[in-house]
Amino acid sequence: MALQTDFIIKIGEFRLNTFLHLELTQNIDDHHELTLECREDEVYLQYPELYGNYQKLIGEKIRITMKGTNGMFSAHTGYFKGVVTRIKARKSDDREGKRLQFRAYSPSMLMDNGPESLSFLKKDFIHIVHNTTRLYNNDMLKISTNPSKNQVYPYIVQYNESDYDFLKRMCSRQGEWFYYNGVELVIGQEDAGEDIELYYGYNLTEFDLEMTLQPTRFKYHGNDLSEGASHHSSTRPFENSINGITGELIRSSGKVFDKETIVQHNLLVNEGSGQTDMDHYAHLNFQKKVANMLFVYGKSESPALRPGTLVRIVDEDGNAAGRYKIIATTHHCTDTGDYENTFKAVPATVNISPYSSPGNYPECESQPATVIDNNDPRGLGRIKVQMAWQKENAQTTDWIPLSSPNGGSGKGFHFIPETGETVMVDFQSGNAEMPYVTGCVQHGNASSGYADPSNNLKAIQSRNGNKIIMDDNSGSMFISDNGGSSSLYDGAG
Repeated sequence: MALQTDFIIKIGEFRLNTFLHLELTQNIDDHHELTLECREDEVYLQYPELYGNYQKLIGEKIRITMKGTNGMFSAHTGYFKGVVTRIKARKSDDREGKRLQFRAYSPSMLMDNGPESLSFLKKDFIHIVHNTTRLYNNDMLKISTNPSKNQVYPYIVQYNESDYDFLKRMCSRQGEWFYYNGVELVIGQEDAGEDIELYYGYNLTEFDLEMTLQPTRFKYHGNDLSEGASHHSSTRPFENSINGITGELIRSSGKVFDKETIVQHNLLVNEGSGQTDMDHYAHLNFQKKVANMLFVYGKSESPALRPGTLVRIVDEDGNAAGRYKIIATTHHCTDTGDYENTFKAVPATVNISPYSSPGNYPECESQPATVIDNNDPRGLGRIKVQMAWQKENAQTTDWIPLSSPNGGSGKGFHFIPETGETVMVDFQSGNAEMPYVTGCVQHGNASSGYADPSNNLKAIQSRNGNKIIMDDNSGSMFISDNGGSSSLYDGAG
């Protein structure tokens, strides 16, 4: 039997006393979505000023309080704050007649306001989050930031992504939780308060436990150009770090998927920490696999459930059946006040979101850039460049490598582009955070001056005027310095 529940619904300054149907879907890593249907005549009877003017409610805040009324569960209260984004007037010849359907989303959708491109140079996770959210953290959207690890990144890129998608991806790659809990956007760890107790046969009407084997044995390899080294890290050392049912699943997975596969990982590291970063990457991938081994699905009558809630489940015999963290809920309520929800949860011991993706990097296409600095402090021939989308905020890349025809210790081809010149930039594996220069590019404001209809001239010229000119028509070669001294080899032998 569904729980009897009291609902308080306010849209802007208007409180709705009745409704036909309410459905609220709440998932981690996504905006929450509310659908609310009311009888049109009852809304207008309560608020005559809205007759023919219900468009005034578009963009208004909506606040919902869901409170159980049945005895021992009356303390279970759920909350949702959102923004009305759509109103539909519906006509039907059934008993419900004309209806108004309100569609609302969590205020996290305010951050989904279109693609943007930015970069961050040597900033930590908290700085990146605060810089991205500084215009949103207000009365409409509260943001809580408490990462488990405040890692410093050498170079981070937001490329053609909304602020919401960027932070979602950043949390996904670092293994941080990212969800709206009905009241605020949680980035990292949350103090979820006291556990909610769910009793099978009372406020828990369905309870399914799903276990799935996952391959967990991987060995990651990668190159670190800043150190001139390669690193590798295996997930095997983590296999005995987890106990309980999940630990048994890990060991069973190792028996079934016993091959350790080799995976290439293009590193993004701070100089000197390549192995540490590789080990962290391997650990995150292991934790992601663990997070997807065991899920709980259920149907309950506790309106307090929402993403991030910790629940204790008690079976029909009064025995503890585990402690879990809610990652998805869908609330349903009818005009008679009958309420129930469905939910999905992971063990409370899971440290990262099951939707984490440590290799989730921004993809970028090759593009021109301007050389900003060519005085590499380590003398490795690297340069700093600025792409067109970085110019407005005076941003640049870190020191990035330059591809050349030949190179090595004490030998090679040493030609470094001058500051202000245009170069072509490409990206390792398409990763926007791993740029490298493929060569210089001439354009309308910068030509070599050696154009020849028959392509007979080949030339090398330095910034100061030292040059070597080869003429394939005459077979000659001309060498000169900027002081006027020169030699001509006429090709006659």
